[in-house]
Amino acid sequence: MPFDFDPSTSSIIQLMDVLRGFHKIFNIDLNRFHIFLDQTLQLYDHTLFDNIYSYMKYPKHVIAFLKTILDDLGVDNVLDKYLSTRSIYKVPDWK
Repeated sequence: MPFDFDPSTSSIIQLMDVLRGFHKIFNIDLNRFHIFLDQTLQLYDHTLFDNIYSYMKYPKHVIAFLKTILDDLGVDNVLDKYLSTRSIYKVPDWK
């Protein structure tokens, strides 16, 4: 593996897995999802995300979903570099 599974790495991978399958979660408890986001995003680091992405290659709609969340919560990120300005990404209602 090109990275260690420390708490920050594990946290980002878990978050991305949840976001990737978010549309399949029926009756999601949004309050619990927000608690999960609060806990997970405390460990978010864009350099670490870059390292994980270079190995995991998440779909662009999942990155757009993450970017929307980070932007709405005021978390600095550089996820624009993975997204096309010509595309419109479908982001689930997570609020």
